[in-house]
Amino acid sequence: MARAAPFRTVYLPRVLSVDHAEVLYHQICLDVDWHEGIRSRKGQTRQAYAVRGNEDFSSVITDAILKALQAFQTAATYTVDGIYLNFYRDGNDWLPSHSHKGTLQLVISLGCCRTLRVGSKTYILEPGSAIIFGGSQHSIEKDLAVTDGRISIATFITKNTTKN
Repeated sequence: MARAAPFRTVYLPRVLSVDHAEVLYHQICLDVDWHEGIRSRKGQTRQAYAVRGNEDFSSVITDAILKALQAFQTAATYTVDGIYLNFYRDGNDWLPSHSHKGTLQLVISLGCCRTLRVGSKTYILEPGSAIIFGGSQHSIEKDLAVTDGRISIATFITKNTTKN
């Protein structure tokens, strides 16, 4: 049986304008009832929230996701399987190295810049940037020089297949 080709990571720096990203960042900061993110053996990592789709703010998140997917200029269409918000209050918050085998993930970055490692490569996630990648190991290390917050809209997606 042939194995599926690995998904090629694609980064786009300005999917949302800086102004749009800033407004969205502040709206999400205020509207979300943040919870402690998944704990690591090393302790607290970040704040988080699983979007259910019936929240007052979910339509602005969905609009940003659709805009990001369109920016990748792919003929493929995708189904959104889940949306998870991560809130990094400052450089003390981080994301332990992990993977979601067999998934595709679209991440939209809002707020300050942070460095995302996907596999062996690093990407500086600027406000309004987006990255799409497969089930690769990924992480965000602590960066004590960072004093501002960042939100990532982590969207789990499935590529729709059509049969002729």
